[in-house]
Amino acid sequence: MSLDLIRVLVADDHPIVRQGLRTLLLAHDDFDLVGEAQDGEEAVLLAAATQPDVVLLDLVMPQLDGIAALPLIRKARPNARVLVLTSVIDDDMVIAAMESGAVGCVIKDSSTGELLAAIRAVAQGETVLHPRVAQRLLNRMGRSTRRNPFDNVTERERDVLRLVAHGMSNNAIAVALGISCAPSMFICAICSKSSIAITVCSSRFTPASTGIIRAQSTEHRTENREPRTKGCEHF
Repeated sequence: MSLDLIRVLVADDHPIVRQGLRTLLLAHDDFDLVGEAQDGEEAVLLAAATQPDVVLLDLVMPQLDGIAALPLIRKARPNARVLVLTSVIDDDMVIAAMESGAVGCVIKDSSTGELLAAIRAVAQGETVLHPRVAQRLLNRMGRSTRRNPFDNVTERERDVLRLVAHGMSNNAIAVALGISCAPSMFICAICSKSSIAITVCSSRFTPASTGIIRAQSTEHRTENREPRTKGCEHF
């Protein structure tokens, strides 16, 4: 990854969205917009050609949608951090994207500050979730299916996730629930019991005003750092 600039590739089929993102990124001197793709196929080609640090990826695109393009982007540029930027909050699509290697999801009606913070966070090896994505996880947990991956989630873990979905900060959640351990460990436990354990563990929440939830990725840990997921199985 560049030491000075965050190399960003934008993949969205709407010209007005690409134009807005271009204007936003070029207005900040820590970003380098290296390419713009209008569909999934072009995104894969540009990922290989431009070697971006971060890929802003829409999920609904022609030719090849974001879900199908994501593993190909990861293959073309293994070190790229894929941040889903979508207006369609479909829990199955979002979870499929996370399972395919996306490191976060931001909603298109997020503020410019939230989006910039999300890009910078994933570039630094963190995972970013919008509170509405957390709400989708809650909805999924509430479904009655024969093989619900959230069947083993405890009521306290559900309480934590509900407050996450409301955008509460780490400290506020601890106070509200009267818990002494980090609420992030409950999120880690939830993820370890679900199909998205590989992408949303060791959560480190931002203040509620930022509108996003951030988690340190296990992919960017140094070898001498103790894994922050230790003890998840105890919740």
